[in-house]
Amino acid sequence: MWVWDYYINPNKYFMGDYHHYPSYLFVVLPLFVLVRRTRWVTWLLLCSVAFFFVLSSTSWIARFLLTIYPPLTIVSAYTLVEFSQRFLKQRAPLLCSFVVAACLVFQLFINWSFITQLHHLEFFTGETSRSQFLSGIFYSPPVEFINHVVPQDGGVFSLGGEMCYHMRRRYISDGSWDGTEGRRLLVRNATLDDVDRDLKSQGVTHVFYANFYFELIARTGWPKPGGSRFLPAAKFTDPARILEFGPDYTSFRNWVTFDQYRRNYLELVYKDVNGYEVYRLK
Repeated sequence: MWVWDYYINPNKYFMGDYHHYPSYLFVVLPLFVLVRRTRWVTWLLLCSVAFFFVLSSTSWIARFLLTIYPPLTIVSAYTLVEFSQRFLKQRAPLLCSFVVAACLVFQLFINWSFITQLHHLEFFTGETSRSQFLSGIFYSPPVEFINHVVPQDGGVFSLGGEMCYHMRRRYISDGSWDGTEGRRLLVRNATLDDVDRDLKSQGVTHVFYANFYFELIARTGWPKPGGSRFLPAAKFTDPARILEFGPDYTSFRNWVTFDQYRRNYLELVYKDVNGYEVYRLK
């Protein structure tokens, strides 16, 4: 995670965060070396920088960096005021106002684009119902389908679906990129017949599946926590298996195993353009 790339190409470090861009007020931080420094502000900056390098060396998801936003905002404001008062003096308030306004205008433009794109105002004013509003979010239609089709006493096994928000049926969520719940299911059962009986014994009647999710993980692998196609695969992946199967053998195996299971034990009842599928156990 490079500091300059964090601003030049922010989408590279955001996963599912709509228009979540970094604070551009932090651009003034290099000016800190030119101003009079106090001990507590210096410590805020040093702790934030240390946190950034430690976290960015282990993860690629930028929202984990939100912890340093408050202290860096304080340091940025201090730097901007001290720099303006030292070098511009009479025009210091004007410069501070201009810089802050420019940063806020950019953020307001991005947020307004997001608000209009998802029709937030129509929802607040009552012109759009809750169900209509949620239907514009990519994971909502399959969840609504489950809420209407799956019986009240039924259960859902979510495999790669992750997004179980608003689901009003009992479910087992397999939200981990490692396919944890699916792997547990395979570990304790010797055959796919046993897997099918295991699911039914837990009251599972349907499976919520995201095909695109497994394809993504099988192709990109899991080289680090928060694994990404942008990170190099190294010691965490067997080179021989990379040559034969791709970056992540475990995810590929999970994907293929479930594909065999759904062909023989499941019946497709829902599929959409976003790659979500809902199956009924036969």
